[in-house]
Order: sequence, then C-alpha cells, then structure tokens
Amino acid sequence: MNKKLLAFLFCVCGVLLHLYTLRHWHEGGKDIYMLGQLITAESCVPYLVVAILAIFNRTCTVALGAGIAVLLSDLVMHYLAYIDPRGTTAPLGQHFLSIYNLLLIGPAGGLLAWWLNRKTGHDGKQIAGMPTSGGITPA
Repeated sequence: MNKKLLAFLFCVCGVLLHLYTLRHWHEGGKDIYMLGQLITAESCVPYLVVAILAIFNRTCTVALGAGIAVLLSDLVMHYLAYIDPRGTTAPLGQHFLSIYNLLLIGPAGGLLAWWLNRKTGHDGKQIAGMPTSGGITPA
C-alpha cells in the first residue's frame, strides 16, 4: 500500500475517533462547548499537519510515522478516558494531548520513521513488493 494513502488513512481514522468522542460526550451531558473547541480546533490540527506532510513525496515517510504515533496516542487516551475498566479518567491530559501530539509525539514518530528509513537504506518499496531498481527487468 502507498505511504501517502496510509498516512491519509491514519488522518481519517483520527478524525473519526474524535467525532466518535464528541458523540460520546454529548450523550453523557458533558460541556459540549469545551469538547467542541477541543475536537474541532485543537485535536485535529496534528492530523492536518500529517496530511500536509503526506502530500509531498519527500516527507511521506515522516508523515506516516507521525500519523501512526498521533493516532496511537489518541487511542490510548480514548481508552483511558472512556473504556478503562478501573474507571480512571485523564481529563487534564485529554485537554493537552493535542499539544503534545503536535509538538512532541507526532514529531517523535516522524523522526523515528525517518531514522528507520535511513537506517534500513530503502524507501519502503521492498515492503510493498515493488522493484527497487529502475524499470522492468528482462526475463
């Protein structure tokens, strides 16, 4: 699968997770204004940055790593806030997670993906089963 497509897919999944969270909060009678600010303005910004990075071929690997890291952190926070059987919530961390995603977690994931790409010496074509040298090899 194409790295651009995967990065965009992680962005879509992240935005859908935040829309699901909005629905959950609305049913729980929580402050919808605060959550609306959190979801529409702050929480989707890291995914917007990932989508912009994914547009360019030179930053596709970084976008993919950042997208994976941001979505994983959002999934962990969603689990801790809504699903955790111990009933623990992380309201303060939930409000600041988008800042962490934008300034720390996303760049760390992108840097790790870039480093792994450089360390392995390929651009992911071997994983996708595509030829690594130019053109079609004669039979």
